[in-house]
Amino acid sequence: PILVDFLRVWGRIIVEGKNQDVVASDTSKLYRKQKRQIADHKGYVAEIYIAQILWNMQRRKIPAKLIHYKRDINIGVENSGVENSDVENSGVENSGVENSGVENSGVENSGVKNSGIENRGEYVRVPDHFFYIWHRVKLGSGAGKEIDVYASAGPEHWIVECKWYSDNSKIGLNKVKDFYNLKPVVLEHEGEGLEDLKLWYFSFSGFTGDAIKFMTQNGIMFSDRDDLNELLDIAGLRRLPEL
Repeated sequence: PILVDFLRVWGRIIVEGKNQDVVASDTSKLYRKQKRQIADHKGYVAEIYIAQILWNMQRRKIPAKLIHYKRDINIGVENSGVENSDVENSGVENSGVENSGVENSGVENSGVKNSGIENRGEYVRVPDHFFYIWHRVKLGSGAGKEIDVYASAGPEHWIVECKWYSDNSKIGLNKVKDFYNLKPVVLEHEGEGLEDLKLWYFSFSGFTGDAIKFMTQNGIMFSDRDDLNELLDIAGLRRLPEL
């Protein structure tokens, strides 16, 4: 490919007599376009992996630490009523002997690794299945309304954004806000029947500090390469390829 590009550039300058600076500018624009295309293809690979995780993890729990969410989540349909009320996250199951004493104190449940909301062991019981998981769904005309992964489990929907940049740059606040702005679009599109909408952002190389803060404050789940590889292990799938 390098030789082909060299011959193309050489031919335009020597054979066609094009201005060298113009050729250099055109070549730079071409490379930038190809770079974006490669990043887009990588993002689509991540979409396929995440969709398969959702299919495989139905009726199972996703560890909160791998999606940086306030609780573990079982994937499925029923996300309201008694099963998802405080009964499961309080009372007998989350208090008393099982949630105090030796098992929930001491070395295993203290310190940095096992403290904070993500490691409380809470979860939402939402069994059943996704009715469909679509890719590259566009809700309406105009820019900024395409959703990478659009998953429906009846009254609960998941939308996922996937980024896999070639230069391993982190996702910043503006891109996270762009994704968050899709929330009202989905709510309007689905109407009153939608009871729960979960947002999940995957970035191969992670996120900036202000982006993480915003997602944490607004209930957006997020994962990087290491998180997703662990999820793939749990789901019984191959890890992300080295691209």
